[in-house]
Amino acid sequence: MAFEYMKYKQGISYIGVDNNVYWRKIHNFIKENFKGGGVKFKRNIDVLTYFEKNELHKCNVIIIQYLISFFFETIGEDGIRKWFSCLAEKIVKNKPDNSPLLIIINDVDSIHTGRDAFPLFVEEIERVGLNISYESRRRFKEQNYYEGSLRYENNQNIFEGEIPDRFIQDYCVAKFCESAQLILEVI
Repeated sequence: MAFEYMKYKQGISYIGVDNNVYWRKIHNFIKENFKGGGVKFKRNIDVLTYFEKNELHKCNVIIIQYLISFFFETIGEDGIRKWFSCLAEKIVKNKPDNSPLLIIINDVDSIHTGRDAFPLFVEEIERVGLNISYESRRRFKEQNYYEGSLRYENNQNIFEGEIPDRFIQDYCVAKFCESAQLILEVI
């Protein structure tokens, strides 16, 4: 739907991996309304162990939303490194030949949370023999922010006026952003 909004012409295939029932309504909405390619959601899986046994091939975009901070609290830095290692081996390494892979991680911008683990993923990608051709660290906050990151001009949600009221109420859509992002291009 973002591709349709941005008027991209190419078809895409989307695989969503999430077992949080909070997102079920959104996934169903995407399935019903997305016309640009294949849509598949993998539910009721343990994402911590899923990629130990399963691979995805020819992904060209990976988006990780607010998952690393959850892992930081539940499995710690060693567990996150192991998980990043699995992603590097089972997804990133299987990217399309002669095509870059874009990775976007969006997470909490607080000390001792997901943002502190971002460099571990870079290390694991390089460990499997791939190169990072572009790395950008971004943030919205003016203080206590992700080290080495560039600040966006403002923190207002640019889609605020376009999001239906029912979504704002049902999903607690933020008017202002305070997260940190790691954006990587892997070749």
